[in-house]
Amino acid sequence: MIGKQQFAFNISRDKEEMYRKGAVYVNERLREYQTLFPGQAVERYLSTVALDIAMNLLQQKDKKSTLPFLDTLAELTKEIEDVIDAK
Repeated sequence: MIGKQQFAFNISRDKEEMYRKGAVYVNERLREYQTLFPGQAVERYLSTVALDIAMNLLQQKDKKSTLPFLDTLAELTKEIEDVIDAK
């Protein structure tokens, strides 16, 4: 259930927990926005939640795409420091 809307999905058992966690997450964001901005239309709350989740997803993708570079940079920094310390 998200908000007051009940959904029926046919999903595999291994994904069931993730769907439940997703619904909990959406409902938490929904309650948060309903508390912060009372008296708005349900569509406005759900649109805000969708945008919030999309922004979080995009931020996570950006972090994952730069992580290999940060790891390589850390390795190179260590190598440089080792060479400097050896002198």
